[in-house]
Amino acid sequence: EALGAELPTFARGTLAELPAATLPAPGGPFDLIECQTLLHRAADPGAALAALKALLAPGGLLRLGFYRRAAQAFVAAAAERLGPDLEESPEGLRAARQTFFGLPQDDPLRQMTQGLDFFNLEGFAELLQRARSGAFTLQEVSGLLEAQDLEFLGFEMPDRRVLEAFRQRHPEPAALQDLSLWAAFETERPQIFQQSYQLWACPR
Repeated sequence: EALGAELPTFARGTLAELPAATLPAPGGPFDLIECQTLLHRAADPGAALAALKALLAPGGLLRLGFYRRAAQAFVAAAAERLGPDLEESPEGLRAARQTFFGLPQDDPLRQMTQGLDFFNLEGFAELLQRARSGAFTLQEVSGLLEAQDLEFLGFEMPDRRVLEAFRQRHPEPAALQDLSLWAAFETERPQIFQQSYQLWACPR
């Protein structure tokens, strides 16, 4: 208001509602659509992504999240460590988190305590369910974006050292938007991503 700008409007919907005309869309098409780690649940991820793209305003942006296939084995091992009797109540989830805090520092599963989802009960429950969920490789993410004529703009990288290491290997500015180079870099350094890919895209 101080800048004389219009207040933003928001809408929330599910992938199951797309592309239904009943999807609440105040002020839509939208300048920004966020879809975090949900496309793996769609029967046809490409069709779901196309429906999201159709709701974008000219110049609009997509913020997308994809579970990493390479992380599935790690998450499955974490779920197995907790056993089949995990109670998914708030108390049960809090007790489960303490299991990982109690692991030795050199136990690979202690990495569970490093992600932001670990410290949110809803996110932690979702994290444990990923062993039963679909996931993507970077090659599959690239294929999805290409099929919908979407341009990859870049990753969200909480650790700036990853970007610095990538730039040292590929100093040309356009390299940051080349998913094939990122896929090769991930093969060399699988620890650069954690449970998911977080990225931005827009229509070409």
